[in-house]
Amino acid sequence: MLPSTPATSPGKSFFASRRAVIALLAGIPLAHLILQRNSPIEFGSIDFLPLLSWGLVSLLAGVRSLISARRAETRQARVAWVLLAVGALLWMAGIVYESVGSLLAADFVFGGSVSRFLYLAYPVAMLAGVYILTSGGPRSLGAIHLANLGAIGSATLVCTLLILLEPVIRSSNETSYIVYSITDLTVLLTAAIVALTFLWSKETTRLRPAIALLFLSASVHAAANIGFYYRVFEVGTSGTSLDVYWLVAFLLHYWAAHEHDKAQDPLVESAPQARWLTDFAGFAQVTLPAVLLLGILILLLFFSANVSQAFIIAAMPPAVAFAFFLALRDWAIERHRQRLMDDLHDSYTLNAQVLKASPGLIFICAATPGFPISYISENGKALFGIDIDNFDFFHHVHPDDRRAVSSALQQTIASGAASTEFRLRNEDGSWLWVDQLTVLKHDAAGNPTEIVG
Repeated sequence: MLPSTPATSPGKSFFASRRAVIALLAGIPLAHLILQRNSPIEFGSIDFLPLLSWGLVSLLAGVRSLISARRAETRQARVAWVLLAVGALLWMAGIVYESVGSLLAADFVFGGSVSRFLYLAYPVAMLAGVYILTSGGPRSLGAIHLANLGAIGSATLVCTLLILLEPVIRSSNETSYIVYSITDLTVLLTAAIVALTFLWSKETTRLRPAIALLFLSASVHAAANIGFYYRVFEVGTSGTSLDVYWLVAFLLHYWAAHEHDKAQDPLVESAPQARWLTDFAGFAQVTLPAVLLLGILILLLFFSANVSQAFIIAAMPPAVAFAFFLALRDWAIERHRQRLMDDLHDSYTLNAQVLKASPGLIFICAATPGFPISYISENGKALFGIDIDNFDFFHHVHPDDRRAVSSALQQTIASGAASTEFRLRNEDGSWLWVDQLTVLKHDAAGNPTEIVG
């Protein structure tokens, strides 16, 4: 028989390895800086090197996202990565459109309506992809996810208005460009914060690297856009080069797709989240509204000069929306909690009915000397006439079998499970032969706590 070919998983070749991705992440920006300093690619007064570099990295990010979509295990992940791919490729299309336009027409204007539409597709696709990728779980959590998205988006819009509105008013740009710049930055920041809330909340590390890199990608892209818009609105950043920021943002996007592929590898185990991080995740989810409000207050301190009557008027609608989504979030959480309580009650009622009709008795005792009983199922009275509130287990065991029962419980502590057969006194004084199976329970630290039988 011929030996079978071992299955390959994403990441086995060098070009699919993390080292290759890191080399790409460092090499492309470095090569760009070297070329820009020594041999820029210029046609007339236009430097085409940044356009070529941005087009290359956005193409790489788009193609890599399509590969991740093809390898994704769930429909939700496939849709998310297709959206991320389309966004990156449309951003590249904006670069191509501006490059070709500037070559063919001497009076071509950079940043026209067509290129704005293509560039805006990327943050919208980033937000949609990150939201779909991170909003998994029970369908009943959908209202909570939407309320969180609305609260984050409205709070982010307030922050964007605080950062850009006053410089916008002082500039002479057309209204459509002003709306575009505010929308672009708001959506990018919202995508970054949505990814950050996922990092707070999930109890598995399988998707954590990919989502963390998407968070960094959206954050770097947003930082580059802030610098770019301040330059456009003539707020004194003319000496700052922003070329590398967009390169790094798309290369982080590429790396995120690579890490998502590694998470699909069945040979890669998902490590459980540390207990302290799980506790922090719950705390962070509860305090999400306070965190958003704190972020707004911090920005108010840094951009206090931008607080004007125009800002207050413009910020009123998103502030009202923020309050609405917080109320919706509280309602959705309470509704979900009530649904869980109802399901728990129904489950408890069903289990009680099954136990009552069952020929078997369930008990729990402490894994300590004497093995004191802490729980007996309610069918104990019907089966053996046991008073479940005042029951001395060894008193009801036949004297000749007590040593065997005690040895079986000690064996449970030693090996994790045991079985034995003994006689138990019935309500009328007769003896019934019973089979006992026991298993050992441990606490989070691995210490034995209880015996279930």
